[in-house]
Amino acid sequence: MRRSAIATAILSLSITAIAASGPTQASSNPPFATSSDVRAQDLEAQSYARDLAITVDAAKTRLAFQGELAQVMGKLREAAGSRLIGATLQEADTPRIALKITEGDIPKAIEDAMEPVSQYVDISVLDQPSFASEQSVIDTHLKDWVIKHPQIMGVYIEETSGTVVFNTTPNTDAASLVRDLQGDGLDGIPVRIYVSEVAIAEDGVNGGVDMQDNTAGGTCTAGFSVRDTSQSTLVTGLLTAQHCWNASGSWSWRSMAGALSSVSYRGGYLGANEDVAWEHASTTATSSFYNSTSTTLTLGDREVRANMPGRYVCHMGAVTDDSCGWVTSASYAPTYSGACGPVTCASTWGYMLGGMHGASSLKCYNGDSGGPFYSTSYNSGIPTAYGLYKGQSTYGVNPADCDWLTFMPIGYYNQHLTIDLRFN
Repeated sequence: MRRSAIATAILSLSITAIAASGPTQASSNPPFATSSDVRAQDLEAQSYARDLAITVDAAKTRLAFQGELAQVMGKLREAAGSRLIGATLQEADTPRIALKITEGDIPKAIEDAMEPVSQYVDISVLDQPSFASEQSVIDTHLKDWVIKHPQIMGVYIEETSGTVVFNTTPNTDAASLVRDLQGDGLDGIPVRIYVSEVAIAEDGVNGGVDMQDNTAGGTCTAGFSVRDTSQSTLVTGLLTAQHCWNASGSWSWRSMAGALSSVSYRGGYLGANEDVAWEHASTTATSSFYNSTSTTLTLGDREVRANMPGRYVCHMGAVTDDSCGWVTSASYAPTYSGACGPVTCASTWGYMLGGMHGASSLKCYNGDSGGPFYSTSYNSGIPTAYGLYKGQSTYGVNPADCDWLTFMPIGYYNQHLTIDLRFN
């Protein structure tokens, strides 16, 4: 049943030291995680097993193979070039890659890229526009579309079908909007309007384990640990979302034990494909991060955006704790007011459907912004960074409340900042 009182935020503005927060036994200890818990490796597989009603052992096997296929998928996307319509991982007892390309012979580059796992690649040659041609239309018209139709919250190309999908606010006249959009450059391109269950309301910056604003109150979530590459000595800190930052506030990281450690803002950027900041604390930030309130992982790698569509990944939030789901798109463009500061967002953001849709137990809520997206399912279980939480549309903190969320793929974290992720 639809709820009448809707609490929503597109920016998750309400940071609990999730990345490298600290030992839980004493407040005098450093507020950063210092060890990796072997139990943490199983959380992703356990969530995947619950979502698909399979055993944990079967989940581990499928996730590991999915990780291998994702690397091939990225190569297939490159090999398809301008003929790519879409490439994504497909769930099955044995996961598969679905590759769609425009009409013509299958290039040798695709045959070579798929050779190691060719029996798990399904290729469709279709008479429809390429991903690049549809993306060009979006890039050309997006700013004007949003001015003309302010109910649009975001847009992405659904790679399983080539359909351009628009997120919109509740009570949108979808049929009328489709007609307008098709008259504004989308003629001949399939369009679908997804009317969000939840209205969008942006909060002002009210926060800033818990990254806590001691002046104004509120929290966001700490992401992964970084080091300052401009310094000759080791200077470390924690990532979070730039939109969380309140420059006038006095800030602290709150450990899982509740201990506070003051931090200083060192830099950040909110732009077309970035929403990232980092803060320095006197206590060294290790390469570990919390993936639940009681377990940690030690970061060992990072994933590229091309390998993300269809992947099962997890995130940790100061408010919602740990949860997981599938990456619907890695080419999402948020369009709500202020999403990318003074510029139009690029089509480079991650997008995931929440637990409301029934397929996963993914959760999202205010306060999760800046938190880590990660996977342990590939490369011998090495914890791998996927991105940082940006925002969401949600009723509340439970999986059934979460409509969708968006995140910044990790590849953009240091385009404008002199930092590197800390690995094991």
